Amino acid sequence: MKKQPLLALSALMLIGGALASCGPTDPGSSRDSTPSVEWEDDSTDDLVYDGNGNIVFDEVELSMWSVCTNPDSVYQDQIIDDFNRAYDGQIHVTVYHESRYSIFSNLVSTVAQDPDNAPDLFYGYGERIASLVENDIFVPMGPYLEMANIGFDRNNFEKVLIDNCYIGDMLYGIPYGVDSAIILARKDILDQNGLKVPTNLTELAEVCDALVDKAMAGELWIRGEDSDAVSTGDVYEWRRYNPNLEGTYYPFPMSSGDMWINAYVAQTAVYQNGGHLVNTENGHAGWNSPEAVKGLQILRDFLYPTSTSVNTHPLSKPDLNYDAGVTEFLRGTGVFKLDGAWSGYTNYNLMETLYARDGGAAENLVYLNLGNMFTTDTSTDYAKTIFGDSHASSIVASTKSRTKRVAASILANYLAENSGGVWTQAGHLPASLIVQNSEDLYLGNEYYDKYVKYYGETSQYVTIDPTKYYDEVSDSFSVALKAAMASTYKDKPISEILAENYEDCELRISDREDL
Repeated sequence: MKKQPLLALSALMLIGGALASCGPTDPGSSRDSTPSVEWEDDSTDDLVYDGNGNIVFDEVELSMWSVCTNPDSVYQDQIIDDFNRAYDGQIHVTVYHESRYSIFSNLVSTVAQDPDNAPDLFYGYGERIASLVENDIFVPMGPYLEMANIGFDRNNFEKVLIDNCYIGDMLYGIPYGVDSAIILARKDILDQNGLKVPTNLTELAEVCDALVDKAMAGELWIRGEDSDAVSTGDVYEWRRYNPNLEGTYYPFPMSSGDMWINAYVAQTAVYQNGGHLVNTENGHAGWNSPEAVKGLQILRDFLYPTSTSVNTHPLSKPDLNYDAGVTEFLRGTGVFKLDGAWSGYTNYNLMETLYARDGGAAENLVYLNLGNMFTTDTSTDYAKTIFGDSHASSIVASTKSRTKRVAASILANYLAENSGGVWTQAGHLPASLIVQNSEDLYLGNEYYDKYVKYYGETSQYVTIDPTKYYDEVSDSFSVALKAAMASTYKDKPISEILAENYEDCELRISDREDL
């Protein structure tokens, strides 16, 4: 096949290649301002240029591993299909999707033991780039973006998300978006009982206490799918909650084993009370602090209220299994439920179907972001903070072809420019500030209007600060969280739980450094 020069990216993008600004990569500033060790390009120089000095790509095959699984993978595959059509005959991408719980260890082992089968581009989490660079998994992307001559400007991205992609002054990836957990609320039940949708923790506690009081007095109106205790036969049929048949009422079922609590909500509670997960001076755990204790105590109080807690009644049973609250939410025996931001489309469609007769999702379902929901002081700068995962793509070190590395950087930039459109349906907020302000790609998107606009602004979001000790810091915090919310340890001070797990974290880091 005849070789073709690279298509101009601006001609392919709906937004005219706005992210590809003139000039070379601008390292700017990052959370780690330590100068990078001088980097030497170890790729094989197999680039071919045409007479005008443009790189020529001829049937370049790229592989990409992605942390996105269903339903995200469906939308991402559509974007990759669009890329393959746009670069037909030049660059073709094959995508492999795998769960977040296994793909990172699989990547590390494959690069080390079977590099020929490692991907060229890895789509994962920006906050994990530092730990993967420490293990020589990624190479800088900036030099290859410059070779592609499509430009790059870090100022076109949300700062915290692009900062994740820098180690010192070297760019190791391009951010795509950010997501977190969300709170779903049964607005129909709140309205029927004369209660307002809460906007902060104090209001949430007041609403939940009122729901419990009404339920236990036999005065709470609910509706939903059939219950084991009381058969309604019709989701539209309102009935009174019967405490004699249905027991204690819990308005907000939750489990520390859920991804929502374990990966997003507990961390959000720490940040909303002024804490941090990482000690930025040394990269070790930063969550052994009074601020973290305060945040986790609020979550514990949801299960085991005390005389000083914001809620009077327990909002949830303790020790629930994974995906707590799904059944209760649909039956109407629970009003609030945690879920992933990416499930907005599924939940909207479900409520649209169940309650089509009286307004569908619009009248019965409300999406709440986590801002202000886990702190009693909403006057602080950090009260609206939402902890999330940033998505970013990086070039894998085992790819030695310089042509492939340049092609991979083009793909990474394409993903950033297409973080609106169909990707909005997946419920993620775009990292690109230009996409965020685009009427065509984002603000005018039907899925943005239905649910994503309620997820908060990217300026509210934080991620775990980049650290080479990501696994140690994150895993030890997870163990501490589960103990703090378990009935077995409900009388043990959270400060003691954090201190014990902090020591374990320090031991793990020490053992790693001794290897």
